[in-house]
Amino acid sequence: MRGEEYLSAELESLYSVSEANQIKRILLEDIENFKAFSNERIDEIIARLKNEEPIQYVTGKAPFYGKMFAVNKHVLIPRPETEELVYTVEKYIIAKKIESPRILDVGSGSGCIPITLSLLFPKAIVTSLDISREALEVAKANNSTLGANVVFLEMDFLDQKEWDSLDEFDIVISNP
Repeated sequence: MRGEEYLSAELESLYSVSEANQIKRILLEDIENFKAFSNERIDEIIARLKNEEPIQYVTGKAPFYGKMFAVNKHVLIPRPETEELVYTVEKYIIAKKIESPRILDVGSGSGCIPITLSLLFPKAIVTSLDISREALEVAKANNSTLGANVVFLEMDFLDQKEWDSLDEFDIVISNP
């Protein structure tokens, strides 16, 4: 038994049939060249799922605000509630008619918040900071892949000296 049949059998041993089918659909849609996977690669995926690793980490991506963001264990998985936060900021900028908003995002993670705002408002000056170098690597890669224009800084926002070195902003946003 190979490929999709093997995956189905393994998933159905862990989950209900409907859950197994959903996970299989996600994996088949999100992992390129699935048909070329060996049973060993499928075993690796199943092992990760058995260890309760989120499917987004297994596939390496998660949707946010209509875009696909790379994710890994160094960043949190973007949540629908965070989309609501971005939508609220979007409405605020439009209502206040801020033509070139200066936006600071605290806690970059995958970069989903600042990148989305940068794409929604191309004239915005968007800065995002995070203490985690690994998270910033993910965010910078997403920034490049999605064609956004965010400046990412590695810093501890709790450090008053570093905080004082920042410019002024119209909007400060964070979803820690």
